[in-house]
Amino acid sequence: MIPRIEGIGQIQFVTIILFKFLYELIHFTLLASIGPVLFQPIPDSVRSEIQSSVRGTAEPIATGLIGLSLFAAIYYKLDGRLGENWILALSVVMLFMAAVWLIANYLVRRDYVQLLVLGSGRMDIRSSEIALKEFQRSAIETLSQRRSESDQRACIELLSQIDPKTVGDVLTPMLSKFTPALQHKALEIMLVSPDPKHLAKVAQLLSFSRDANVTAASLRYVTQASSGEPDIEGLKRYLGDNIPAVVRGTAASLLLECGKTTDKALATKTLRLMLTHGSETERTMGCKALSHLKYLQALQLYIPNLVKDSSLDVRRAILHVIAATHQEKMYPYLVNALRDSQTRGAAQAALMYLGDEAVPLLCGVIDDFNQPDAVRQTAWTTLGQVGTTTTLDVMVQRLNTQWGEDRRNILRAIVKVDREEGIEMALGRLGREGIEGLINQEIRIIGQACAALLDLITGKIPYETAEMLRRALVSVQTDSSERLFLLMQFLYEPRTIQAAAFSLQSGSSDAMAQGLELLDTQLDIPYKRALLNLLDRNPELEREQKRCYEELVEARKKGAVDKGRRIYAELDRLAKQHQADLEKQIESLNGIMAYDPLTPSDRLSYLLDLRHFMSDWVVAACFHLAREGKWDISRGAVTSSLRATKGFVREAALLYLKQLHELKRINDEDFWRIIPRFSQDQDPLVRQQVSKWMASQNKNRKGMIPFPEPDGEDIPTAVFNFLPQG
Repeated sequence: MIPRIEGIGQIQFVTIILFKFLYELIHFTLLASIGPVLFQPIPDSVRSEIQSSVRGTAEPIATGLIGLSLFAAIYYKLDGRLGENWILALSVVMLFMAAVWLIANYLVRRDYVQLLVLGSGRMDIRSSEIALKEFQRSAIETLSQRRSESDQRACIELLSQIDPKTVGDVLTPMLSKFTPALQHKALEIMLVSPDPKHLAKVAQLLSFSRDANVTAASLRYVTQASSGEPDIEGLKRYLGDNIPAVVRGTAASLLLECGKTTDKALATKTLRLMLTHGSETERTMGCKALSHLKYLQALQLYIPNLVKDSSLDVRRAILHVIAATHQEKMYPYLVNALRDSQTRGAAQAALMYLGDEAVPLLCGVIDDFNQPDAVRQTAWTTLGQVGTTTTLDVMVQRLNTQWGEDRRNILRAIVKVDREEGIEMALGRLGREGIEGLINQEIRIIGQACAALLDLITGKIPYETAEMLRRALVSVQTDSSERLFLLMQFLYEPRTIQAAAFSLQSGSSDAMAQGLELLDTQLDIPYKRALLNLLDRNPELEREQKRCYEELVEARKKGAVDKGRRIYAELDRLAKQHQADLEKQIESLNGIMAYDPLTPSDRLSYLLDLRHFMSDWVVAACFHLAREGKWDISRGAVTSSLRATKGFVREAALLYLKQLHELKRINDEDFWRIIPRFSQDQDPLVRQQVSKWMASQNKNRKGMIPFPEPDGEDIPTAVFNFLPQG
């Protein structure tokens, strides 16, 4: 039976019902609808994760804080202290919270365009007319506000990427409001698709602008967008010596394109004087003017000198000229510039501009193993950034034949191609079985490194160089793990694999456990369990080992014998723990690779047999350890290392031969026939070491043949008679 409510109780009851109704109304209208508004600009790929994090973490925390605030108010009896002012205090608090809510919404709205930039990486706005119009409206609103120049520049660049053909419709009305730098940027973008309907605004800017760069860009736009005959006489007025170099060069290049014979002669003379001028600015602007020409004609004669110009800006500018005008005879200069760290960026941009034309040039760099690693890596990156079917085909074809750093560079370049086109093409060419085969290869490499580490531990080698080899093998594991994560992005959601890789590389036990759990739920490859066991490393153990080795070095320097003994005992304990971990990992590789325990010397020889799959640092460390342990190395490993592309590998092999010579295991005459061939080695450390040996023996280096010989028979095989065949 429902009790009858009368008087003040009835009023209170109705008030409660009314408040409850208003709460539900606001909750399911305003509050429920504000969620999509707040989270809408965030990219789809991370929106649900952030939204669940906010609602699953932030909302309970906020509710808890409000509860604690109410508890504190009751505990300190704030209602009694405030008296009749409690209504005013409550109103102030509510207004403050409402203000915070409004400010948060304003900040989200203010950064809407930046969030849209992030989202456009996964969404093609051009595919939706509604989204395009909404974006243009937001961009206009952002550009019309007094925002920072960097924000406006980012918005202009994004507009050009989304809709380059109609970007002028958005930018033209705002040209007069932009700073000179933004005006120049906007005009450069508009020059991609000049439109006659914007001539009036740009011509007005040409008449009143005092900035030389803006004047030059406006002049080019007016000339190119004009449907009638260009104003030749107007262009000639800009050829005077008192005109800024950038404007003069622009006018000369335009005159050279659309003028008559006499006009072209005048323009050619102007550009020639600029290219040979003593001022760096004149030469730089002359080069930039050349990049807009279709044919250089007689001006191409100045390119060889400009490529060697003392000014870095001139050298960079002329590289773009070579690419823009497709001067095929000058393409070798682009490759040479790629080797120089100062001009590498400009050379890379020029090669990207060439597109498929650059493929033979880049392949020549990639196939030249004498090139520095940074140069070859840049070549791989450039191939990926070109992103055409031809370049992707080149990278995919070489994926099966390249190892180590080259394979890593290829994978990095492929996964960075826009809209995952590189991943899709590689998966289409190689198939899932092909990708799984590459993953299996990397698992085997990690397994061989684990086997070598285990044999080094069980062998209890006291040499310091054993620690050098151990660290080199750990680096092999790390490099292979990186390639594994790149390969897994071909089969699974890239963001998920990247998140797992980040967790496993964090060094935190909890984060690594989360990363392994994430991989466990995603992977479905045949050897998933073995892969997870190999990736399940002990970061705490590695940090302890590193700390002990550092303390051991310090103890030796100070001559602290007792402390050194304690550190050795600690290292033995850590080695046993590491041994148990390695045995567990190798056990999980049953069915992938067979493990047979070997002596340290035999394991070292086996590692050198696998030298093509290991890093150069492992090969060098093997030679240093063999030298210290006086172990034999196969003839093939020695000759191959003497011809290695890395100087520190050649140095290690030479040091090994030098020790054998001191032990009278190499004929003196044969040894001194081979050593002088390294006196002109590319590596300064090798040259210095060889020169020191030759000086000590009072050998005359005149007439010696530099290494290597083109016939491949420069190293006398008699010197290796003592060595085992292999």
